[in-house]
Amino acid sequence: MLKTLWALTWRLFILLSYPLLIAMRNANAAEAQAADQPVIVTDFIEKLAQTHQTSLIIGACIACWWLGSIIGALYPTPDDLKSAEIRPWLRLLICLTGGFAAFLWVLHDEGALNLLTPLWVGGVAFVAPHLIQIIPTIVKARFGLGGKT
Repeated sequence: MLKTLWALTWRLFILLSYPLLIAMRNANAAEAQAADQPVIVTDFIEKLAQTHQTSLIIGACIACWWLGSIIGALYPTPDDLKSAEIRPWLRLLICLTGGFAAFLWVLHDEGALNLLTPLWVGGVAFVAPHLIQIIPTIVKARFGLGGKT
């Protein structure tokens, strides 16, 4: 399982690093033009990034969504904080639902996708089952409900 997780992480890193590499290339090109140095321009990559920017962000959202869901379903909640045990298949379902809800919330709230959207979607997918387990414990401790925390 660990080997599969590392393989998935490596592939997602390659997929998510593409917009970063394009931004770095454009920044280096601007510096080279300012210094009157020759610039190596690959118009194909630049046109690809400009025409498919939304597709790249959606692909990164899907990749972060699944990665956050898998890690969130497998990562254990601390024993002293959780009030009930949730089965792994239900944890995965909660992760997937939380990540999808985060994606829809960003679209509704901001009306557009940006480069931070994949991180938001993956983070919410990772945290969703842990919040469901931790919130009852925090409420009981804060308000003194349930007798024993």
